[in-house]
Amino acid sequence: MRGRDGGPYRRRRRELKALRLPCWLCGRDIDYELGYTDPWSFTVDHVIPLSKGGDPLDWGNLRAAHYRCNQRKGDQLVPIKHDVESFSTSRAW
Repeated sequence: MRGRDGGPYRRRRRELKALRLPCWLCGRDIDYELGYTDPWSFTVDHVIPLSKGGDPLDWGNLRAAHYRCNQRKGDQLVPIKHDVESFSTSRAW
C-alpha cells in the first residue's frame, strides 16, 4: 500500500474534493477554487492521524477540511473544540 505521496492517495484526494463537502471540523463551506496556500483552501484530514496509525487510503479515515482547521487539529485523535457560539441553538434548553 502506498502512502500520501502515491497515486492511490492522489486519486482518493481528487474523489473527496469532487464531493465538495463542508469542513468536517468547523462545518463551514470550503472554497474549492482557492490555492493550497490559502488557510481556507481544501485539504484532506485523517480522522486517525497517520502518525497514530491511521490508514491514508481508508474512506472512513478521510474527511474534507480547511487547511487552517486541519493545521489547528494537528495530530489529535479528536477534532478541536470551537466557540460555543457556533453551536448555539435557537431556544433555551
